[in-house]
Order: sequence, then C-alpha cells, then structure tokens
Amino acid sequence: VSTTLTNSTLEGNVNVKSGEILTLGGDINFGTSTTLGGEGRVLLASNSTVANLKTCLDVVVESLANISYDASSTKIISHTYDNIEINGDVELCNDVVVNGTLTWNAGNITLAGHNLTLANAIAGNTTFGPNHMVVVGSNGATAGTLTFNNLCSNLFPVGTTQDNVMQYSPISIVSGVSKVDAGALASISVTSANAIASGGSVLNLKRWWDISAVNISATDAALTFIYDDSDSDTELFSAMTIDGAVVTSNYDAASNRIDALEVDNIVGQWTAVDNGKVFYSRIGGATTNWSAATTWTTNEDGSDSGNTG
Repeated sequence: VSTTLTNSTLEGNVNVKSGEILTLGGDINFGTSTTLGGEGRVLLASNSTVANLKTCLDVVVESLANISYDASSTKIISHTYDNIEINGDVELCNDVVVNGTLTWNAGNITLAGHNLTLANAIAGNTTFGPNHMVVVGSNGATAGTLTFNNLCSNLFPVGTTQDNVMQYSPISIVSGVSKVDAGALASISVTSANAIASGGSVLNLKRWWDISAVNISATDAALTFIYDDSDSDTELFSAMTIDGAVVTSNYDAASNRIDALEVDNIVGQWTAVDNGKVFYSRIGGATTNWSAATTWTTNEDGSDSGNTG
C-alpha cells in the first residue's frame, strides 16, 4: 500500500503500518505534536522540504530533499542527507551522514552511541558551548564519533555529559595536517570521555579524547584541547598520548586550553598529565619493571623517601 502527501501539514500521530510506504513531497510540515510511527517506510521525495520531522522509521531520502528539525523534535532519522537544518535539541536514531550542509542554529546533537559524518563545515550558529555542541559521551562512556571529511573543518565542537551536566570539550586541529592521497576521501573522527582512560601512567586530567583518521598525514601539527573546569584538579599540564609519549605543549590555565605542538601523528587517545613533577629511577627499585611505581621517586639522588608517582 502506498500513500502520497504533497504540500501538506500533518497533525496528530501518523501510523505507517508494516508493508506500507508513505511518500511526502513538496512542502510538508509536521505539527508540534505529530510523530510518524509504525513499522512501515517513509519516502521523502526529490526537491521536497520537510519541516519538524519526528520519527525513527526507516526513511528513504531522495536527492535534494531538505529536512529541518525544531526544538520539539527528539530523534534524527538515520540516513544520508543532502541538507539538514537543526533548531533545537535532537538525538540520533542511528548513524547519520550529511553530504550537503548541516545548518545548525540551536540546541545540542546527542549521538547516543551513533556516528555523525559531515562533508562540509557546519553552517548557522557556530558559537559553540555547553548548550550548543555534539554530545559524544555520557557519564564516562564514549557514545559515538563526530567525523569531518576532506579537512572541511578544523574545529570539532564535541562535549560530554556528567550527571546531566553539559561539559564542552572541543578539539581544534590548527595546522600541519594534510591528505596523503589528494584524490581520495580523507576523514578525521573524534570522540571524548570525561573519565580517566585505562592504560598508560597515572593521569591528572579527568578527560581523554580519541582521534582516528583515514588518508591523513601530520607534520609538526598543532592541536588544541579544551577541557571543562570539573576535569582538572591541578594547574600544570602537558599534552600526551595515552601510550605515554609526551609531546611539546603550551598550557593556559585561564582558558582551560592545552596546545599540543610538533605532532607527527594525531591518531590515538589523548589526555594530559601534571608536568610539575620529574621522576627518577630509585636506587634499589624494581628497575626491570619500568611501569611499577616502586621504580620511581621524585628525589633526584634516587633515594627512597616515599615520593613515588
């Protein structure tokens, strides 16, 4: 069974039964209390404009269909979009790709365990913060990734929630990054978590970021990490990857900013450590196990006075 609606305003809940196809074309507006439900499919026709769509049904989006979500929308359907407009808090039903333009005017985008991939820089309101960010994780767990293709944006406006408190913690890839193969697709993906990552040494910053990349190289790259006030219990940080490789960095306590400099590989988990201590191998310590705290002391002469790290 197939039903077509053109240039219509929908009010009330619409149930699309299993095996049915609802085609929407022209200018379609969903009322503030309207939701598409059921087990059927929805087709958004070419050159259609659909406002305030609220559904997690299997939706087929044909070319040049423009979709907008307002503040009353709670779910973004999983699909490859041409253009999409977001005007309030939304949550992904599944992975979403935008090959055209994401015009993002207000609200947070919660990934809810899914991935958001953008082919072009974000348009609209680009003043990001705790109430206007991509929420990639919640309560210490990662929940999805934000990906930009072909170096279309150097700012990843990501953040997390901890006990329902929004924590904005973006990454900027400032310079030194390029495509390996100029003719192939390149991508950089970012996620974050407001918890100490496993592995590596004892960490002081209660946040880490994970960067992955395809067809990307780095030469003396510069990265900037911004953390939330609640992530820090010290005021002297240097950037490091989770495998323990400390990189050259600048630190600005006033703006909660750490700049990682002269980076030749951006891929990996990133965090920061207190750079106010220098550790020395202890005389008589377990020198065959360099990961053991008993191997190290803050005393330059190697004496054991309990100043371990």
